Amino acid sequence: MTGSLDQEIDAYVAATSTSQKLQQESEKYLPGGSSRATAYYNPYPFFVSHAEGNYIYDVDGNRYLDFNKLPKVSAIAIPPRHKCG
Repeated sequence: MTGSLDQEIDAYVAATSTSQKLQQESEKYLPGGSSRATAYYNPYPFFVSHAEGNYIYDVDGNRYLDFNKLPKVSAIAIPPRHKCG
């Protein structure tokens, strides 16, 4: 099982280079790089760009299905998007 976990971690690292850079930068200012310890996981968390419907998008353009849908988290971490016009 370790082999497949290592493959998933390698794929994650390859797909999230911007999040990795932002994590390294945030560690200069916050212990562990985050004020929310529950949002951290190895090797580093992804940084959210925006959300639409049931999906969260990271700064690298990856799309994740949002299983949490917790209003308190979304209200803090993801500002609402409004269409102009």
